[in-house]
Amino acid sequence: MKINPKYLLFSSLALLLVALVLHVNIFFGLENIPYSIDLFLTAAMVIVWLVSSHLLKQLQKFQPSLTPLQVLRLNTPVWLPFFVVFTGLYAIFNMGMMIRTCWAGNNLRGISGFWIFFFALGLLISWAKMNQQKSAHTEENDE
Repeated sequence: MKINPKYLLFSSLALLLVALVLHVNIFFGLENIPYSIDLFLTAAMVIVWLVSSHLLKQLQKFQPSLTPLQVLRLNTPVWLPFFVVFTGLYAIFNMGMMIRTCWAGNNLRGISGFWIFFFALGLLISWAKMNQQKSAHTEENDE
């Protein structure tokens, strides 16, 4: 299955921005979010993860001597992997704080951090795949 990483890049970026806005609203107690939006973002998170894992396998095929993390670091800006790690740690911390403080009725705060993480991860992997394709295309033209 051939997947265009540009679609994943733009959809991950748009969904990341929506998730950030909703997370800030939830964080400040403005939790009037319809259930359908929650369900949509959670389903989108799963879809982005599935597509990203497929692209990550493709990335690994072109540079098999490197680990997936090394492939991602070589094909993305320096700051992007750190941003993804930060969002992952924040998602875990955020979920822990929600569980620890027993926020009744504020379950969206726990999952919204994971929305941000998985959309940032989709952004990272699609960016790496686009750069890898661009460099492969450049090498073909050089020969």
